[in-house]
Amino acid sequence: MTRPPPCCITRDCLHFTGMEDDLTTGGLRYTCRAFPNGIPVDIAYGDRQHEVPLPEQEGDYVLTPGPCDLEKSGPATLRES
Repeated sequence: MTRPPPCCITRDCLHFTGMEDDLTTGGLRYTCRAFPNGIPVDIAYGDRQHEVPLPEQEGDYVLTPGPCDLEKSGPATLRES
């Protein structure tokens, strides 16, 4: 079963950076500037819109309409650490 695209894409968030392989789970995770290690499921797939900065995020990025970089959300690639 494949998941639908995350809300970050359908909401056209400027800060969405794509998807990458999650070596911990063997699946994929979606990333953005606020959550470079993976967008929380309730934001990515739920009704929770990221309208205010959260304590667990990086910087003060929030949902900002604009073109996301969909080139990065193509086939997952491993991120060098």
